[in-house]
Amino acid sequence: MGNLIQHNKILKEKVIAVDNSALNENKKVQSALEIFCLNFDLEKPMWFDNNTKNCVRFP
Repeated sequence: MGNLIQHNKILKEKVIAVDNSALNENKKVQSALEIFCLNFDLEKPMWFDNNTKNCVRFP
């Protein structure tokens, strides 16, 4: 679930589900982030190895 917030007000809210069983958890997160950015008209995020390491720590 993602929110676009400006001045403490939610402008947009979206739930993104990636149901591709061929992808591992990290790839699903990356895919959902890219879809989120596309839907909210944001630039495609840069994804570093450090981001992947941080995602592994969260259950």
